[in-house]
Amino acid sequence: MSDEDPLLSAMSLATVPLPDLVVTDLSAPPVRRADTNIFPVSWTIANQGTGATTSREWIDGFYLSTDAVFSPDTDTSPIGYYRQKSLGAGESYTWSGLKVDLYGLTPGKYYLFLAVDRWYGELDNVQGESEETNNVSAPVPIEILPPANTDLVVSDIYITEPPDSGGFVGISWTVTNQGTEIATGGWWDSVYLSRDEVYDDRDQYRNRHCF
Repeated sequence: MSDEDPLLSAMSLATVPLPDLVVTDLSAPPVRRADTNIFPVSWTIANQGTGATTSREWIDGFYLSTDAVFSPDTDTSPIGYYRQKSLGAGESYTWSGLKVDLYGLTPGKYYLFLAVDRWYGELDNVQGESEETNNVSAPVPIEILPPANTDLVVSDIYITEPPDSGGFVGISWTVTNQGTEIATGGWWDSVYLSRDEVYDDRDQYRNRHCF
């Protein structure tokens, strides 16, 4: 007759199925300008474990590093998040088109990392996994170039129609790019009314046009 505790024996034979979240793909444009805040990123997360995730949600956090080594304490704070839900064993999800903010970053060479199973940069490993050391992607090299050399100026403005009884006046204007590169993206030309020849915050906004 064995002296082994049958409860402990059953527990030793039982294997709790756990998930294992990994980044299987991460892609981003290799070159982008510092004044462009539209930085499309695509990625795939897979659960290569034997069980489904039990945490209700977690974060896929994006980091920028000046070297090819992921260091969450010194790398740029997470610059983009995307919340996810439960993921079954053997399942995966792919997302594309996330717009990461590059505004204010110093031009230069960087490495983009994606770390799954995060929570707003404050708590890591919110999801219990069979392996907690493989949640970070391989580095993706990117280069951030200086802002485009554009220089938009109002080169002409004049009244085309005198004020009518409804208080409307027609105006026309010309905007010239004095820079050496093409101005990309969109912007607004706004019209203000002033009592003097100096533009300041006391002037009255009247209308605008999108380009």
